[in-house]
Amino acid sequence: KNCLRIYWSMYQSLQGNDLLEDSPYEPVNSRLSDIFRVVPFISDVFQQVEHIPKGNNCLDAAKACNLDDTCKKYRSAYITPCT
Repeated sequence: KNCLRIYWSMYQSLQGNDLLEDSPYEPVNSRLSDIFRVVPFISDVFQQVEHIPKGNNCLDAAKACNLDDTCKKYRSAYITPCT
């Protein structure tokens, strides 16, 4: 679920939305505290992306999503940017 929180924060940011916008899979009370813990790591993630071997990120994300019931519930929303 930590990956989903990071994804959602980055997705909302790239869409020009505020980081505090509602997430479709997480209650508000835990989201607010997590945002402030995740934000410092986002720049580290972007720096490491260029060192990650190229593969099918969408396929990898779909496989990971199948392991989590909450993610499976909202899978189509996560897959839309990949199509």
